[in-house]
This record gives sequence, C-alpha cells and structure tokens, in this order.
Amino acid sequence: YKGLEKTDIRLGRQLVDTFYTKSNDTKMIPNTFDALYLQTKILPKTTIKAAYIKKQKLRDHTSSHSVLMYDDSNTASYSTWNANDDSAMHNGLTYTALKAAGKDTDAPLITGDIRNKSIENLYLGASFYAVPELLSQVMTEANYKIKMDGFSITPGIRYIKQFDNGAGEVGGASYSTDTTGYDDPTSLEAQMVAARLVGIYENYRLNLGYSNVLDEADLITPWRGFPTAGYTRSMARYNWSANTKTYRAELMINRNKKGIYKDLYMQLAVLHTDADETKGRYDENYYYAGFIQNIPSFVDLQWRLRLGYTDTKEVNADNLDGRFELNYLF
Repeated sequence: YKGLEKTDIRLGRQLVDTFYTKSNDTKMIPNTFDALYLQTKILPKTTIKAAYIKKQKLRDHTSSHSVLMYDDSNTASYSTWNANDDSAMHNGLTYTALKAAGKDTDAPLITGDIRNKSIENLYLGASFYAVPELLSQVMTEANYKIKMDGFSITPGIRYIKQFDNGAGEVGGASYSTDTTGYDDPTSLEAQMVAARLVGIYENYRLNLGYSNVLDEADLITPWRGFPTAGYTRSMARYNWSANTKTYRAELMINRNKKGIYKDLYMQLAVLHTDADETKGRYDENYYYAGFIQNIPSFVDLQWRLRLGYTDTKEVNADNLDGRFELNYLF
C-alpha cells in the first residue's frame, strides 16, 4: 500500500531489511519473513522501519516456521528443518523446553529501526527487537564524518543491550547450551560495546574496528542481521559470545554503492578474536580476501570470489573457506 506520503506498507512473505533481519542469500535462496512491514520517510532526514514478523523461512528451508524456536519435537524426521536451526540460533530454546516452561512456541518477532541525518555529517541510528516473553534487545549507534582536503575520517560507536524476558531460564546463558564458565548460567542479560574508525581517500576505504561482548551472556540474533556488522563482522565469523573481544582491519578498494564493478573490487581483512577459553571458545586469527568484478566484455555478468582462512588455537580446526559465484544482472 502506497497511499500515504513517503510511506510503504507491505503484507505477506517478503524480504525484511532491518538491523536485525536480512535476506543474506549466500545460499542463493533468500531468508524471508511472513510479516507486516512499514517504511516511512515522512520525518525530515529520517528513515523509520518497523516490522511484525509472524514466521520466518530460512535460506535452506522449504517452509516458514517459528522465529525463535529450535524444533526437537521429532528428531527422527528432521523436525529441526521446520524451525529456526540457523548457525546463531539459541539451541536451548527448543520446542520441548518452551512447552515445559509454558512459553509460546510460535511467538512473533517485532523489530524496527530509526536513522537520522538532521545534523550535518552526523549519522544517528537506533534499533530494537522483541520476542514476547523471551528476549528483547536495543542498539544505538552514532557516526560523525570529519571531512578534510581530499579524504574523510569517520569515528563511530555502537552499544547493544539485551534484556532477558524469560528465555534465560528456559535455554540458559549460552546459545550452545553449554553454560560452563558463565557467572549466571540462567540469565541472558547481555551487553556489547563497539567502536570503529573509517578513513576514505579516493577509491580506498580503511575500517579499523573493535567489539567487546561483556562477560555476561551471549547475544541472540539468529535472523541474519549480525550485531558486529560494519565493525568486526567477517564472512562466517560469529564473534558475539560472552567475554569476547575482537579487532579487525579492513581495506576496500573500488567500493561503490551501486554494486556494479567495472574495475575490480577488492576487500581485504585481518581479524583477531580474543575468546574466553573457560567457556569452550578459542582465540583465532582470520584472514579474508574478496574480489568482485563485472566482466568488461559482458557487463551484466558479475563474478565473485571470497576466501577466508581461520588460524585457531582449537585443535585440528584451522580451515580455508572458499566461495565462488556468478550473477547475471537483469
């Protein structure tokens, strides 16, 4: 429905692009949601998004399902495929555990964003999500661009607070369900602070990022929107476990907002994660290189190559992750 000024309202199965929810179609089938979605720019220099999500269909699933339930009701018939089994899903929030606690096994996800650029060079943002009787979270962020002769520097900060509304007693403080090393194993109260410094000169963009999840509980955000995105998030890295500090240096060359790369786009990153070994996590160094280009003689055809190497203290866990794809742009 587009009958309201500068406002878009959608109902049905759709992509929902907010801080906490993304399509993230690295498996070629996008992450979709059965939702009522609103986006409006009716306020000057402000974008507001809000969504009421009743169901989710993960990238490798064939049917929609609960947004925050791991289905163990019939493991013999692979029932987990019919609920949220994402890599970042809290595995303790099972059908059996939620039922035993008298919790809704099909609770909705309510989420929203607000972004404001009323003050020149200052970008302000805030986001939230709530799953009734289980979990909620808020995020605030500020970035200020300092323009200089020929280049710019933008310092940014992000803060996240997670509120336990009953999920901790059901599933525990760790999304892996192993609460060894957690001060309060039944609480999902959590916090994260992050900072970055972004420098841009001509076609070069350098991002120096840091994130710190405090020693409380893991952050729970299994809808493909990553809480460390833009700061210390790299391909396949989940660095929002309790008492985890992460540092990243990222260089982008020939980046643009349209995503059409006649010149070779390169993204290079080095990431160090300082994890809490008492919680069964391991320190690691991660090295990433990504390349994208539209073939000059056939500009509508784009190739992508991404390589990530993990060097970790975990025994026999070093690995190379390689991904190649071709996209035809209609």
